[in-house]
Amino acid sequence: MSPECIPEVTKPAGVLEKTLSVCLEVLQRREVKNVLKRHMDEALEVDAFGLPVIVAHIDGRKEVYFAQDHLQLLAHGADKNGLGHWPELA
Repeated sequence: MSPECIPEVTKPAGVLEKTLSVCLEVLQRREVKNVLKRHMDEALEVDAFGLPVIVAHIDGRKEVYFAQDHLQLLAHGADKNGLGHWPELA
């Protein structure tokens, strides 16, 4: 997507021009680009695809989980029951 079309896309969502301007300015900063590059490198390292991707460090190894519907698998891998606020259901 080219930067020129961003205002056209964000306007119907109610994003203020000033807010968009600040966001686009921040995205040009070297430190922000470095963080993005680091995160992209980490994602490529674990063969991540799509969003969200969760990388859990369990017993010294990286376990990759894709999408929210895999949170119970993550809990199982971490030896937790995965029932959140309802442990009585375990």
